[in-house]
Amino acid sequence: MNSLAPVIFGINLVNGMLQFFTTGERDFSKQALEPARRLNWEFYAVIEGECAPWLEGPPPANSKTTGPVMWLFPPYFIHGWTGRDDVKSKVVCLHYLSVPQQLKDQVLKSKKGYLMVELSKNEIGMIRHLAEETGREYQSPTTISLLVFEKALLALSLVFLKRGIREEVATLHHDRETKIWNAVEHFKSNLHRGIKVSDIARLSNVSTSYLRQLFHEEIGLSPKQCFEQIRLKKAAELMSNTNQTLDVIASTCGYNVGTELSRAFKRHFNISPDAWRRSHLPDPEDKEFAGEVDSPMPFDRHFQTKVDKYFETVEKGLAHRQRKLTKTE
Repeated sequence: MNSLAPVIFGINLVNGMLQFFTTGERDFSKQALEPARRLNWEFYAVIEGECAPWLEGPPPANSKTTGPVMWLFPPYFIHGWTGRDDVKSKVVCLHYLSVPQQLKDQVLKSKKGYLMVELSKNEIGMIRHLAEETGREYQSPTTISLLVFEKALLALSLVFLKRGIREEVATLHHDRETKIWNAVEHFKSNLHRGIKVSDIARLSNVSTSYLRQLFHEEIGLSPKQCFEQIRLKKAAELMSNTNQTLDVIASTCGYNVGTELSRAFKRHFNISPDAWRRSHLPDPEDKEFAGEVDSPMPFDRHFQTKVDKYFETVEKGLAHRQRKLTKTE
């Protein structure tokens, strides 16, 4: 297509938004596009096949091509295009004088200096439609051409901006998860001390009020309630797997005396420590019983805490994000 911007009803598009538009099949393995500066913002979508940016330097011998995907390059960014043998690409390319400020900010934050997103089936269909609509108006301008060009700009910008928002939200969730994880680890490390929530907040470098907010929003319990569950679960494990006295277990789990642990245990599990221990400990006549049991009894998952369940969910989320990251690399 002609790269010279047309005039639409007396408006020269060189001074407007859309500066250049093209679409079609490309075979960059046979005819690579050498790196050069583009004067404008470039949206480059590969909706079929694969290709890869060719940045400054000699032509890459084995480019890692990808598709369907869309890139956004800022003005004056030197780049070209290359491909893999026998793999053609269907591309849509639009150059704009400017883009929304939110998108400029996202590019500035990018370590590479440009943006890239994988395209979903719906996004590919949307870009196909935009290409058809924009192509008609670009070739034969009408009174609505400028609106069509602006519509394409906003739609393509939103593809990048929505991904950016999702990544920011994921980062925020990860930061919150990390703070909760650190608080729980600090509590476990100081379990025997009966450490206070305010001390945990200080060790985690957050305010006590913010720590309470995090636990309520992420787990649905206060830090005090969560820490109590952790202490009682540890006490239940020790009663199941050792012959330590209740006072010793109480001290290990941050209680002053065995009676304090007994009251908390019965209130939480609706069973006394003695009854729990009788149902979980093996017969001492069958084992040498000197502290730690040789073959600990399985701990009943019925007493899994909300903290355990929360971190199970977190670990699944991390594994899912890692799989997505590996897929895009």
